[in-house]
Amino acid sequence: MNVGVILGPTSQGLTDIDLDCAEAIVIAPYTLPRTGALFGRKSKRASHRLYTTDLAVSIDNAAIAYDDPRAKKEKHPERPARLVELRIGGGDKGAQTVFPGSVHKTNEPINWEESGEPAAVDGEQLHQRVAALAAYCLLARYWPAQGGGHHDAAKVVGGLLSRAGRSPETIRIVVEAIAKATGSDRWKELCRTAEDAAKAHRGGKRAYGMPELRNTFGEDIANKVADWLSYSEVSEEQPPPQQGTTLTQSVPLYSDEDLALRFAGRHQHNLRHVNEWGRWMSWDEYRWQFDNTLMAFDLSRAICRDTAAECKNKKIRTGLTSAKTVAAIERLAKADRRIAAEPERWNTPHWDFNIGE
Repeated sequence: MNVGVILGPTSQGLTDIDLDCAEAIVIAPYTLPRTGALFGRKSKRASHRLYTTDLAVSIDNAAIAYDDPRAKKEKHPERPARLVELRIGGGDKGAQTVFPGSVHKTNEPINWEESGEPAAVDGEQLHQRVAALAAYCLLARYWPAQGGGHHDAAKVVGGLLSRAGRSPETIRIVVEAIAKATGSDRWKELCRTAEDAAKAHRGGKRAYGMPELRNTFGEDIANKVADWLSYSEVSEEQPPPQQGTTLTQSVPLYSDEDLALRFAGRHQHNLRHVNEWGRWMSWDEYRWQFDNTLMAFDLSRAICRDTAAECKNKKIRTGLTSAKTVAAIERLAKADRRIAAEPERWNTPHWDFNIGE
């Protein structure tokens, strides 16, 4: 007799992420929160990850399915359309998962990989991570298999993810996961290429966006990836300023103000400063969190180093890397309208703010 567990409110918010495709099983450990409860069967080990969330309260669906639009249309017998499913048990619809102690219809026993406690996580953050996981699965599935396209796809993905607000470090990890899901023996090269493309974009250089993503992966796949990443093509209408130019014509090149404007332009998507709290906040791809590591100061140093590298005047170059200049950049950037934020933005007292898993 099989064991079926009802998900949602009747099980204290138990939520199951069903990894339906091989790509999802490989990529999930890179992108989903850690949990102590995982199970699967011999041919699909660790294909179920359990969490406790409040999603059943906020979403009136039993489950949210993420399907490959191309496979769904073509009905390919060896390529399942279902990539991943977020089983919630919301509303009155209910959702059930067959647990360890049961036998799958393939006659494989369902067994625990880890039989600890499901991790308690923020529901909406998990929802976003599962959507991103599905997007990465599509990229892995349709990544050009060989030739120049195999390498160039990393430039395209690195640029697109940077435009979508992911940091170069996050992009390196994501592309490693995607490359390993494709079985590529060039995964280290692809990671470096994607990270370099992201760093170039953050440095004010142009980066690939949706047009090239469509050329590389096809319009149907590119559009679905953008949808699941909540990426708007509108953001591509204004290209980033070119490195070596001041952002405002009236601001002297290499002045403190020029460098502070460069800082805000580079980090407007991943840094905020709340003056009332006296705190910097950073975006880690899925949530804002308090920064306790002097990240803003370190990123100011990076702006100084990058600007000094392009400066031809030795005297000015030395001044650009001084502690005084670094501190001035951070201080001025706090007031930039792209960086400054009110506490009310998060609609929660700062002592209750979600600062991590």
